[in-house]
Amino acid sequence: MTRDKLDVEPVRRASYLRILVVVCGEERVRLRLPSRALGVLEDLMPASARNALANSGQDLCDIRRRVELSGAVPQVLFEINGGDKIVKVWLD
Repeated sequence: MTRDKLDVEPVRRASYLRILVVVCGEERVRLRLPSRALGVLEDLMPASARNALANSGQDLCDIRRRVELSGAVPQVLFEINGGDKIVKVWLD
């Protein structure tokens, strides 16, 4: 059976790593990096964001593993909501 007969879309790998930081309702940071930047995400994050991620029970190693297992499809990697500050990181 060929793929056209199955009517299945091929899985699209994410091209970009996106980072959004909103403070007191105002967008402060909006980055679009190549998806391979996920490998250095920890270096891009300030210590406060790394601590908030750890305090929320999430681990960057686990997140990277999840991305690898998924085939690096577009997905939300994590979102940290710290009251007046929101950090969202996703693959697109």
